[in-house]
Amino acid sequence: MLSVVTEKYSSTAPIKLGPYAIKFLIRAAPGTPPTTNTPITDDFLREELADRLRKQDLWFDFLVQFYVDEKLTPIEDTSIPWPETHSPLIKTAQLRIPQCDLDRDPAVKALSEKVERLAFTPWHATEDHRPLGSIMRARRVAYGASSALRGHNPEPSTFPF
Repeated sequence: MLSVVTEKYSSTAPIKLGPYAIKFLIRAAPGTPPTTNTPITDDFLREELADRLRKQDLWFDFLVQFYVDEKLTPIEDTSIPWPETHSPLIKTAQLRIPQCDLDRDPAVKALSEKVERLAFTPWHATEDHRPLGSIMRARRVAYGASSALRGHNPEPSTFPF
C-alpha cells in the first residue's frame, strides 16, 4: 500500500550547500507505523495522510550525501547513484509535521487549499542552495512551463502566506 508518509523523497540531482555539493534524502523517521490497507479511492493518499495526522505528529529524517569527485559522485550524470560506501548518508535534521485535522480545522483547510494552488521549483532558492547540473537546468525550464500551463500561483517569497 502506498503512503506519502512512508515514501522516500530525494533530490536525485545535486544542489549546493554553501561551498559543497550534496544530494539529500527525506524519509520517515524510525518508528513510523507502516501503511494500513486504506481503500483505494480517487484521493486515498490524502485520506491516509489526514488519518495519520489526526492521530499524531509525523516525523521525517533529513539526510545528506556529500560530493566526493566526478567519478564516484558525478554532478552531471544523474543515472549514476552516489554509493553510500563513498559518501555516507548523514542525518542533519528532523522535520516535524504537527498533529492536525486536515478536514475539520478551518485554518488548516484554508492553508491546504492555498498550498494546492502553488507551483514549486527547486530553483526557488538562494545562491548557496541552488540546483547543480544540466538535469536541474532543464528542470528549471520544464517546471516553469508546467506551472504556467496549469495556472498555478508562484511560490511565496514571505511567510505566512
